[in-house]
Amino acid sequence: MHAIILLHLGLSLASATELKVLTYNVWGLPGRLIQKPERLAAIARVAPLLGADVIGFEETFNGITEVLARMKDYPHIVRGPGADRLRFSSGLLLVSRWPILSSAHISFSSCHGTDCFSQKGVVFARVQLPWGEVDFYLTHMNAAGGEAVRTQQLSELSIFMADHSPDGRYRRPVIVFGDFNFEAASANYNRMRQLTGTNDAHSDYVAANRDLPPVARNGYTSDPTRNSNQFGRLNPPKRIDFILYKSSTQNRLTVKTSSLAFDAPVDGMHLSDHFGVSVQFQVKH
Repeated sequence: MHAIILLHLGLSLASATELKVLTYNVWGLPGRLIQKPERLAAIARVAPLLGADVIGFEETFNGITEVLARMKDYPHIVRGPGADRLRFSSGLLLVSRWPILSSAHISFSSCHGTDCFSQKGVVFARVQLPWGEVDFYLTHMNAAGGEAVRTQQLSELSIFMADHSPDGRYRRPVIVFGDFNFEAASANYNRMRQLTGTNDAHSDYVAANRDLPPVARNGYTSDPTRNSNQFGRLNPPKRIDFILYKSSTQNRLTVKTSSLAFDAPVDGMHLSDHFGVSVQFQVKH
């Protein structure tokens, strides 16, 4: 089956020993709340050039963001919880170059503030890579309110993972990614690492590369000092978007590179109020 997939997509065996993942909050607010809607076409044009195998988009609330589900290099898609009579959708969209074998999603039971107008939650996708299967969990957690609501959402994420990847670290690598809306120094960050049993790809990369320049080392994804779409200039920059990973017995992941994505203007503008995160893993069988 793996050989058939390789031949079908014209890829070499050498490329099958790596996995590249991208997460990006695209600021696709619903209705007339969306800013600079022409950004979305630019994202759809640039994203495939980054070479990710799987991309997780957050805040795809607006119909204009549908262009991200039609990128020809990513024919396999799965969405998070959809809209209902009272709430917008989750805004979660996972796209893949490779077949998605199974998928599921949940909405968080807790929320706060304006986040309660959307069905924020988690989407799961089991993706068939040329070298094996990987379980992906894409999420977007509450932005408003205190840490308690995100603590509850982390608990629900871990239960959802246990249901769908009960033997994840033994049979399949696991990737957990998205916009978590808490910082790397927070209690919820440590709680997330513990509950999911994952490593933070960016932290591992920084630890292995001590001479990185400050921008690369900090990895701030919410940065009013560098992003023209952020208006709270007095707010400190933060790293709140993560790509977390867990190896399996048969396929060990190590971080080859971790970098910001979409952090430079395209067509004279930044394409979101967040920067993305791109991680390239080396896969050892």
